[in-house]
Amino acid sequence: MKSKAPLPLMEQLIMILVFALTAALCLQGFSLASHMSHRQEARQEAVILAQNTAECLKSHHGDYEAIAQQLGGQWNGDHLILFSQNDLKLQAIPVETDSPYLGSAHIQVSNPQDLLFELTIAWQEVDAHDLP
Repeated sequence: MKSKAPLPLMEQLIMILVFALTAALCLQGFSLASHMSHRQEARQEAVILAQNTAECLKSHHGDYEAIAQQLGGQWNGDHLILFSQNDLKLQAIPVETDSPYLGSAHIQVSNPQDLLFELTIAWQEVDAHDLP
């Protein structure tokens, strides 16, 4: 008489294989979700950093040296560089405009891997002696 023991054993091996493949896919999905979450957190921090810098530029009417001192950055005469605690690098680059009363800058925030956020801003520059 033939034994039927190999059939249930093969069924169990197939079920273990299916379970292992499913577990591997779930772990890969969790890993991808974690990576996307960290990237989104970095992007959100980049947006906040860019917005804060834009507001400082507007309130100081484009005085990059004052902003560098206030925010702890560096102004080299060409562009403003700030570093955040989480390895984010912000660059604010002045943009020439056609109007003498309009200031403009391009802000980029990046991490070591890629560009996270960029923003172009403008503000009105009015000297006190120009007012009536």
